[in-house]
Amino acid sequence: MTFGDLQFEAVHEEDVYLIESFLALSSYQESNHNIVNLFMWKSWFPLWKHVNENYLLLLGKYQENYFLYMPLCAAEYRHEALKAAITLFERADIPFHLSCYTEEIKNEVLQLFPDLQVIEIRDGFDYIYEKEKIITLSGKKLQKRRNHLNYFVKNYEHRVEFCDIKDYLDECTSFLSNWKSDMKDEFFQNERMGTEYLLTHFHLFPAWGACLLIDGKVEGFIIGSYANEDMIQLNVEKANDEYRGIYQYLEREFLKSCNMNVKWVNREDDMGYENLRKAKMANQPEYFIKKYVMRAR
Repeated sequence: MTFGDLQFEAVHEEDVYLIESFLALSSYQESNHNIVNLFMWKSWFPLWKHVNENYLLLLGKYQENYFLYMPLCAAEYRHEALKAAITLFERADIPFHLSCYTEEIKNEVLQLFPDLQVIEIRDGFDYIYEKEKIITLSGKKLQKRRNHLNYFVKNYEHRVEFCDIKDYLDECTSFLSNWKSDMKDEFFQNERMGTEYLLTHFHLFPAWGACLLIDGKVEGFIIGSYANEDMIQLNVEKANDEYRGIYQYLEREFLKSCNMNVKWVNREDDMGYENLRKAKMANQPEYFIKKYVMRAR
């Protein structure tokens, strides 16, 4: 795919290490700029790349609209990358469209292109929590969540095994195929497809995970990855909620087992789904990572 004199190539599995290396330079905490997320959702948001020695540009597409992710590079090269990006869109004669931009990078963009229209996307805000609070569920505001956890511990913990997901990838795939199988919503169908892809290609990604067995049968699993050096991102959480408290237990045990010195947990966005928003708010986020779309007027 050619935009003006810039060549974009479709992103494939062999690009994981390359993109990951540029993401590390960028040190973004925003959930869409995460190597696992980018590949999980590639069937819904196709990806192309343009590589320069100083930066990497990722072009996405949603329905018929192309958009540019935040430039992947060290901070000193962001302006160079953004100027190249607007040239790309102008030469291709398509509207300049930037998506999944944090407040900090949005402000940098507006220094260069002050006439862009800016739209705050509440449905895309990331929910950020203190890791220790998810583990302990301490405090009055989390009493209800703590009650769920205590119920699970009392009634099921003696029947539970907590295992490395790499030893149960096929079993997790089978569990996923039956998980909320009646949900026909486009988002859930694409999430299921992306999760199946991740389980099948797990060895490619800098991710780790765990599965929860009850009486020897997989009843839930969780997958996480680094957002940056101080934050872990929970990419996937699936469990049989017929077991009261299973999500609280799964999250607690996973974060306890992650022997890493991170303070924050990014549980991604709610996509505007009221049930997801209610659940994420009930966990008492410490703050949000706000996100913006910018485009030519």
